[in-house]
Amino acid sequence: MVSGLTQIADLQTGDECLVEFADGTATAARLSSLEKGWLLDTAAYRTAAGTGIEAKRWLVDFEQAGCQVKFRVLKKVAAA
Repeated sequence: MVSGLTQIADLQTGDECLVEFADGTATAARLSSLEKGWLLDTAAYRTAAGTGIEAKRWLVDFEQAGCQVKFRVLKKVAAA
């Protein structure tokens, strides 16, 4: 889920958001639009179990889920 975004139509390049993971942890992220799709750059974070995860870049697709915007990872992309 992407916190801070409530409508897919409001997505813009440079938007900052909070990505919440299934284990209850979260990290800051930034969106970039592409001709076909979106890039989501996540900051480094630590899982609930304490594992350190490095910053990553993902090609994602979004779906509207009521008043929330959820994303689906299409594939990992090499860091810029």
